[in-house]
Amino acid sequence: MELQDRPIITIRNLEKTFGTKKVLKGIDLDIYPGQIIGYIGPNGAGKSTTVKIMLGLIEEYTGEVEILGENISNGNVEYKRKIGAARGRGPGAGAADAAGRCGHRGSQQGVQYRPHRGPGAGESDGRGA
Repeated sequence: MELQDRPIITIRNLEKTFGTKKVLKGIDLDIYPGQIIGYIGPNGAGKSTTVKIMLGLIEEYTGEVEILGENISNGNVEYKRKIGAARGRGPGAGAADAAGRCGHRGSQQGVQYRPHRGPGAGESDGRGA
């Protein structure tokens, strides 16, 4: 089987309960290399919970989650070095906020963050006057 033919994320029968409220009820999902998905649903549907489980922020769940061919419940966190996530903060969280978060994350990895300053911000666009 070619690498492109295998999912990079596989979720099977994922379930999560908070107290008496079951927020994930048997989620099954495959995501393949190059695929772009939208994970949508109403508030409280479990979207953020699913992502937090994939990032290893929530460990108490049932079902299987594999990322890059590795079951994340095995305790090995090496897969986290190969993935990233940008979380929004709801309405009003704009590009400047996202850029700031990316700059902060990059600085943690030794990457220098320089905000783009295009025309109108004191720099030429290279096309002359």
